[in-house]
Amino acid sequence: MCLYPKLVKNPKYRKNKKNGGNIPTMTDNRVAFVPVGCGMCMECMKQKANNWKTRLMEDIKVHTNGHFVTMTFSEESYNKIASEIKAEGYTLDNEVATLAVRRFLERRRKQHKKSVRHWLITELGQTNTERIHLHGIVFTDNPTDIQKHWIS
Repeated sequence: MCLYPKLVKNPKYRKNKKNGGNIPTMTDNRVAFVPVGCGMCMECMKQKANNWKTRLMEDIKVHTNGHFVTMTFSEESYNKIASEIKAEGYTLDNEVATLAVRRFLERRRKQHKKSVRHWLITELGQTNTERIHLHGIVFTDNPTDIQKHWIS
């Protein structure tokens, strides 16, 4: 339950495709507004994480070709991508990871003519380098293909 919910107008009482443009009459003014989560508080983030966990657990039951991966950056590849981005600190790290994943998917798509289903998150290392790296699940029948297309 959100700690700081927002109140928005109830979409039930608006003209839309679902109701065919016929707005139903509001019999109780208490339902004119509905609470919506803020998406930024700890409770909303926890709920989002739990939703993703459930989705992935159900997805893995159906698609058994999911492989857990850890994608790291070499010093050269990180610096090369970072030089193309105008950002600093954690924003730079996340932008580098985003661009690297996009290029990874483009390289794979160019060879196989089809994208790969994936779920990836970023994490900072804990010793000495504190270098950003990615953990996730990539759904593919050929796991060596992942290593071939990643920049390392």
